[in-house]
Amino acid sequence: MIADVELIRFKLQKEFTAFLEASGFPYATMMLGKTILSEQHPQFIGLFEGDRSREYVKTRIENADCIIQFGALMTDFNTGGFSTNLDESKTICANINTVKIKHHLFENVYLGDFIHGLTEKISRGETDTLDIQCATEACTHRHTAPYVPDPLKPITIKRLFDRVSHFLKNNSVVIAETGVSLFSAAEMLMPEGAQFIGQTFYGSIGYTVGATLGAGMAAPERPLVLFVGDGSFQVTCQDLSTIIRQNLKPIIFLLNNEGYTIERVISDQTYNDLQPWKYHKLVEIFGGGIGLDVRTEGELEDALKTAETSDTLVFIEIHTGKLDCPDSLRSAGKAMAKINQLD
Repeated sequence: MIADVELIRFKLQKEFTAFLEASGFPYATMMLGKTILSEQHPQFIGLFEGDRSREYVKTRIENADCIIQFGALMTDFNTGGFSTNLDESKTICANINTVKIKHHLFENVYLGDFIHGLTEKISRGETDTLDIQCATEACTHRHTAPYVPDPLKPITIKRLFDRVSHFLKNNSVVIAETGVSLFSAAEMLMPEGAQFIGQTFYGSIGYTVGATLGAGMAAPERPLVLFVGDGSFQVTCQDLSTIIRQNLKPIIFLLNNEGYTIERVISDQTYNDLQPWKYHKLVEIFGGGIGLDVRTEGELEDALKTAETSDTLVFIEIHTGKLDCPDSLRSAGKAMAKINQLD
């Protein structure tokens, strides 16, 4: 099963949860539906995004006897650059007002009613025979995997997200900017009750700084964490001033890789370079919070200890290599270069 954004938009999480419990089947989410349900659920196997999926998720979905899509939007981000390989003869696509079974389209079938009907008719599968590899034991960045810091070792993107997967609190709002942040956080197991926000429809850069302000105003009682790249941050950095003015207290991880890495993996040109800023100093300029500069795993540990014990905004600038990014982003870059005839 594949769950996606329309279950959230039309508040059908409870109905889908009931169907999960009745069926016992494994399910994955697409990028737009990340955290639609708890990622700690024993039937959740991970994120499905075509060729950019983990191999187990890709194989399990594409080789299934029957695939049911609940509210899935087959956009470029959701499908891994349209690299999904779903057998149409084995796929049922249920969206908000239509259901498509093989080559037949049924109009005016409300998604909620469709889920209710399935739940009443379904027979629960035998857990032992379903062989579900849950995401808590397989997701790339997860708190269930051990992490031991090497204090003098330069920090990398993978090690950062490995570590932060242990740091995130239950009920957090986690926001990830388009680029290295989004592609890394997509494969980070979210804690119980977490809500994930990313601009995965239009891919607009700079979106998440303002989104952090909005999320903080809407839910000031919830832990709030932002991952944002230096290029995206320079687009809407002034929102940091408003975040401070409103006395919001997010933890902000600024990934300083000296430019637009998401563009570098498409075509590595000098126009992807940025004027270097001392980003962690901006909280002092804007008048509030703690700014920290991190280059090693040991410095990251110190920064996280500060973040855990401080009752204020904490801005952590993380220095990584220009082309340090997850393989999924490299794959996306190659695909976009090919489309744009840049390879």
